[in-house]
Parts: sequence; structure tokens; C-alpha cells
Amino acid sequence: MKNLHLFSLLILIGLGCKKSEGYDAKALAALEQAFEATPADSTYDPLITRYLEIMQENKADKKIVEDMLFKAATASKKMNNCRQMVIFLNNLIKNHYERQDTPDHILEMINCLRQSEKNYAADILSICFGEAFPNHPKKVELMSGLPNQLPAVQYLANLATSMFPDTGNSYNKDVAFQFVDACEAYALVLPHSDKSAEYLFSAAQTAKLLQTYDKCISLYDWIIEKYPNHPKAENSAFMKGFLFDSDLKDTAVARKFYGEFIAKYPKSEFADDAQILIQNLGKTEEQILEEIQKKNQQ
Repeated sequence: MKNLHLFSLLILIGLGCKKSEGYDAKALAALEQAFEATPADSTYDPLITRYLEIMQENKADKKIVEDMLFKAATASKKMNNCRQMVIFLNNLIKNHYERQDTPDHILEMINCLRQSEKNYAADILSICFGEAFPNHPKKVELMSGLPNQLPAVQYLANLATSMFPDTGNSYNKDVAFQFVDACEAYALVLPHSDKSAEYLFSAAQTAKLLQTYDKCISLYDWIIEKYPNHPKAENSAFMKGFLFDSDLKDTAVARKFYGEFIAKYPKSEFADDAQILIQNLGKTEEQILEEIQKKNQQ
């Protein structure tokens, strides 16, 4: 459990068509009681593992997944395991934003990030929190600790500018990672903003630049799932296929995503491109050029 990754968890709790199987409540209660009696790695790890298994087995049951995420976050907090708590809370907030305790969960994330000295991430979460919950009693205290009280859009604009310090092709890798995190934070705390999908797409393109492909795919999926009617959903669906084609060199998966894109967006301006890319999957540039020359000679 010490090597749990965010993308792995996103896969676990992603929507699936598999029928909910339920779970053995008595067996889970026994693990929870053991942990409550003796909070230690020896009781925590089996408990978290079981929570993840239940989420995986019941992907289609949003209520079960929600309950397990909350339980996992609570157990992580008890163990002072900030890294895993942030992962669980991140997914709980993203997929169940309507919960009344969402502001409290965001505040817990901010505190954890401060403890982990990830102040830039805590800062953007705090700024977005102030905009999302302007009347929250913790807002004044939270904002008073910020070095710069910029609006969230200005904070992100400054990061985007400083990512490319000169006019050449070089970029600041550290700032690029911060930009991805900041865009995620914005969409997490302000999911109903008309800018959220745009920021997530910018983050996905930056993750592609950084060659953090799992992160890139998860951001495309976030857009497709949460903002299906936004133009960036169409772009994200195409880019998933293109990523597997051009970067990951997985022609089978690329063909699958290109096909799904064409079926879902037959009138897209990229539909013809996707069809051509399918036809050229696995071919070298020389082979493609040769085919073009033959066509031109006909």
C-alpha cells in the first residue's frame, strides 16, 4: 500500500459496466474493529487493501464507492498518512462534490499539503476555496496565510507564463508540474466553472509534454466524464487515440480509441483525420509517403 498511485486509484473507481457484487460487511467490520483497537500498519494496510478491492468489485455502485472512499480517507487521517488521505479525498470530492462535508474535506487536503510542504498546491486550493465558498467561516483565516491573494485565474495565468521563461522551445519542468497540479485543483474545487474543462485540457497537454502519460490520460477522462457537452470532451476523446498512436506506440489501443471517437463524433472536424490515422497505424513515414505518391500518380 505504500506505493499507491493516484492514477491506479482512478482506474479502480472509474465507472464500469460490471454488475455490483456487494461485499461481506461482517468481514469488513472485523478489519475495521482490528484497526480501531490497534491503529498500526499491520491493521491499516489490510483494511485499505480491502476498501480498494470493494471499490474495484463494485465500480458501478457509486454509493458503495463513495462510502469506501470516505472510510479510506478517515483511516488514512487516523494514521496521519497525508499522501494517501489526499488521494482518497481528491477522488471523493471529484466524484461526490455535492456532499455537505466537501468544504471540510478540501480544508483537510490543504492542511495535509501544508504538512507535506507542498505549499504551491495548498495555495491554489486555498484561493479556489475562497472563491467556491465565499461565506465559509474559515475563509478569512485561510486567505490571510497566503503570500499573494491573486484570483485563481491570474494565479494560473502567471504559472502558464513562467512555464516558458524565454521564446525558445525550453520550458521550466518544475513549473510545468505545478501548473498541472494547479489546474487540477481549480477543477476539483470549482467544478461548475466554465473554465474548468479548459484548464483540465491545458493540464493534460502539459502532462503530455512532461511525458507523464498516465496523468495525461486521467485528465482526458476527467473531461470526457464530467464535461461531456464541452468542446474539450471531443478534443480529449481524439487526443486519447493520438496519444496511444504517436507517443505510446500502442496501435491496438489507438485503433480502439480512434474508432470510438469516430462513432461518437461522426461530424467532428477531426473525424476524417482519425480515419486516416487508423489506416496508417503501424506504417512507417516512408510507407505513408510512398502511398501518397502512388495516389498522386493515379
